[in-house]
Amino acid sequence: MSQRASSAAVRLDGAERARTRRSFEVIEGRGLDARAREGVGAELLARLRWIAFAAAVLLVLSVARVAVTSATVTILKDNASLRSDIKAAQSQRADLEFQRTLLSDSSRIDRIATQNLGMRLASSGESVDVSAYLNDVDTSQGVAER
Repeated sequence: MSQRASSAAVRLDGAERARTRRSFEVIEGRGLDARAREGVGAELLARLRWIAFAAAVLLVLSVARVAVTSATVTILKDNASLRSDIKAAQSQRADLEFQRTLLSDSSRIDRIATQNLGMRLASSGESVDVSAYLNDVDTSQGVAER
């Protein structure tokens, strides 16, 4: 069988082609799928690039706005915390000034000195001369240094 199939001769010159007639014609570039075979047009690509660029810019601006808003909220919280700390410190300062006023009252100091410590008020002006003591200290230090 293989010998018969291989022995059949086929004419390849133009005479055989002229006898066969085509039942339809093929015209390149036309038909229903011609647009699909063209691919994406340059104008559509340019529009898609602009849309992608606009989306990227919008995304960057959105991220920047969120970052600025977040920083603002953080700063406002810190300011509120500082204000409360300042109010607490001012209140403590007022309390301490009041205590200082009470504790530095001269009548209170006199009462504690006389009653608790057994001190007495000076009846007359008494003075102590320490100049002789200072002279002795200066001379003894001078001798010790030499």
